[in-house]
Amino acid sequence: MQQPSSHVLTGVHAERQRGVLALVVLLAGLILAVLAGSAAIPARAQGATDTVAQGAGGGAATARPVQPGSQVLAFNPELGVDNQGTSFRMRLNALIQPRAFVLSEPDRLVVEMPEVTFRMPARVGATGKGLIAGWRGGLFAPGRSRLVFDLSAPAQVVRLSVTPDPTTGVATFDLELAPTSRESFRAEAARAKAKIEALPVATAPVERGPAGKGDREMPAGAGSETVPVVVIDPGHGGVDFGTWSRFSEMQEKELVLAVGHLLRDRLVATKRFKVVMTRNTDVFVPLEERVRIARAAKADLFVSLHADAEETPGVHGATIYTLSESASDQRAADLAAKENRADTLAGLDVPEITDEVTDILIDLTRRETMQLSHLVARGMVDELKKSDRAIRTNPHRSAGFKVLKAHDIPSVLIELGFMTNREDVERMASAEGRKTIAETLQRTIEGYFARQMATAAAPVRAGTAQR
Repeated sequence: MQQPSSHVLTGVHAERQRGVLALVVLLAGLILAVLAGSAAIPARAQGATDTVAQGAGGGAATARPVQPGSQVLAFNPELGVDNQGTSFRMRLNALIQPRAFVLSEPDRLVVEMPEVTFRMPARVGATGKGLIAGWRGGLFAPGRSRLVFDLSAPAQVVRLSVTPDPTTGVATFDLELAPTSRESFRAEAARAKAKIEALPVATAPVERGPAGKGDREMPAGAGSETVPVVVIDPGHGGVDFGTWSRFSEMQEKELVLAVGHLLRDRLVATKRFKVVMTRNTDVFVPLEERVRIARAAKADLFVSLHADAEETPGVHGATIYTLSESASDQRAADLAAKENRADTLAGLDVPEITDEVTDILIDLTRRETMQLSHLVARGMVDELKKSDRAIRTNPHRSAGFKVLKAHDIPSVLIELGFMTNREDVERMASAEGRKTIAETLQRTIEGYFARQMATAAAPVRAGTAQR
């Protein structure tokens, strides 16, 4: 067999070396691309003010536009500050088309986008830096998500873009803010408000029901004339997280939804109630819409579920609130102010609920409703005391909660416990603890309606009034 010549071997060796060198160069390029994709937020592009959703720049493994039925994920949020302003970045598994606007009183920046699942740590956004004092993201309405940034000073958007990385297939959401004057910010907020006042919000499907209770509309399947209708209102939701716990990853919006589902299932299982939920998923529902859902359902009782927070960690247990024109104490007033900010936290500007008294019949209805609400609250206090879960001093309080302002529906708001108390958090986080809470609320509701039915069935004696 003929042996190859030395010059042929030399050529082969050279070709192999060139191949190895090309492979090294290719790997180095890939490594640099990956490192560039995970680096800190770069300096802002001057003069960029429009929203940009840039297409793929080549390569097969790129982030794609959102496909019908697909889930868009957001992850790895970062905040950056330089001498020109503040930047926010997060990663996405798909291309989206966001849009931004500002709101004043308080100063906020809202970024609207298609429905996105935010895969982020529980307390992310609780604090900020630079122009961003804090931020939150979540579902605002079916098919729509929001990022809401609390601003520490007036700011303007100089860049908003979503750019795919052709190497990793991950898209990068970039938001860059720069300072602006108070006058310019207010003018921009006024223009934005004029455009968004008519934005749709999540509503319950309704159908025309039988006349009664003001001939209101009611959701399909609710409003039976033979059984009481109970509306369960898990507070917060979506972009509004509610209260945090430093003892666990639990958020208020998750806790109250879980308890609401347990209570719903227990009441439905008795076959003695119709139950309507103001939300069944992790979605934001405006305060006014929660009241509308209750009135549309011709509700006989409205129960709003929340969890409290307090600077003093020793404060624990449940508290029940009813509506009043003036708060029973400063603590109740402060809590009502906090809960009434839910729409603001979600980046929503809506008219305040105005259930104005227009005639004497509505005034009388309101007074009777408040009396019935107090009956529910007292029954709830009695049940909670049996399990030693009520705050020992003044467990029934009152204030001007927006969500309790339906003039013709007995309504209570219960703070299930304190997210700032370790024992309460452990109880509310456990399956057994949540079951106990739901059982207590069920007994309260059953006891209230049993007393009302007994009163209605009792004969009227001379000199007494029948309710």
